[in-house]
Amino acid sequence: MSDSSVRNPHDGFFKQTFGRVDFAREFLAKFLPGDVASSLDLPSLKASSESYIDDQLRATQSDLVFTVRMAGGGQGVVYFEVYHSEEKS
Repeated sequence: MSDSSVRNPHDGFFKQTFGRVDFAREFLAKFLPGDVASSLDLPSLKASSESYIDDQLRATQSDLVFTVRMAGGGQGVVYFEVYHSEEKS
């Protein structure tokens, strides 16, 4: 996944890793509580171009949005957000 708006290496790593649908699917299956994971039809997970991050916050936050069918019917949204600081310690 390439993104010309990537401003720092943390953002790039996040988007390149979690932006891979296969990785995001495996991550969700492993780390969501079982009842939550079973309510999602994870094979239907698809990346969305949508973002919920305000332009003013893009220097410190990144997000990825996925759509997924719900096991009981209907459509859901899975949202990953990461905060990254420009502070040097």
